[in-house]
Amino acid sequence: TGQMFGIPFARPDGRKAASSWEYSGQIEVGWLSGDADEENARFRMYQDFDQGAYVNNFSLLARKPDGTTVELTGGGAGRRDQYYGLNFGRTNAWKVKLFFSETPHVFTDRYKTLWSGVGTGTLTLLPGLTPGGTASIPNDNAAVASVAVRNPMTLSLTRKRRGARVDVDVTKNLKAYVSYTLEQRQGARPFGAVWGNAGGTAPIEIPEPIDYDTQDILAGVQYADGLNALNVRFAASLFKNNLDTLTFQEPYRLAPAGGVTTVPAAGAYTQGRFDLTPDNTATNVRAEYT
Repeated sequence: TGQMFGIPFARPDGRKAASSWEYSGQIEVGWLSGDADEENARFRMYQDFDQGAYVNNFSLLARKPDGTTVELTGGGAGRRDQYYGLNFGRTNAWKVKLFFSETPHVFTDRYKTLWSGVGTGTLTLLPGLTPGGTASIPNDNAAVASVAVRNPMTLSLTRKRRGARVDVDVTKNLKAYVSYTLEQRQGARPFGAVWGNAGGTAPIEIPEPIDYDTQDILAGVQYADGLNALNVRFAASLFKNNLDTLTFQEPYRLAPAGGVTTVPAAGAYTQGRFDLTPDNTATNVRAEYT
């Protein structure tokens, strides 16, 4: 209830303290509650609606007449969609920015897993299922149905992004900056595994593990006067997949092509393996003068 305000609203002039700091701030808190018996995956794709206390957003601004400023913002505290930012510095001299954000991505809340080890590079069939199958399709179908119906689960990943940036006015005409960002993604998502002999006779949906680290580095200098302008910039992005391959056990009997010997079960593939996204690096250097 009450009057709705746009966020962020115009800050008041602030209160004058004896130290000559002027400060203002705001916070919006509440409580989430409900009696729904199912959490919809699409509704929760990029947001966290868990029940309980909720800090929707907050901010704090402090500044001095000499141009020194400190600003803190944030929201969703303690939840999987939380974010925070801290900026401080002095006008026309320097500034520092620190930030952290977290974003959930729910793919499905009713995935019927046949394996333990979801989120890792090794998927092992749950009890009741036989690696390589039993050579009886009806029996294997019945076993798969029996295991899947009692193991529904949510497949999701969480992206965490954090970083810092520093800007410095070296002189009136020369500026320099450097920043570093680390993004981590962890979780699992549905993955279509089309494999087997004869070009892929055994399509099955398995959970692909996600464990990515991406580092972004940026640095540069800028110069400008009444006649000349110079811009030098270096950027690098380093991606690392902490899981090299995905190995999964197969619950059905797959006969290999003629003349192929399988181990350990003669005449049947017991597992498959996929190579996951490889590590890679991108760099860029640019210099411009006018």
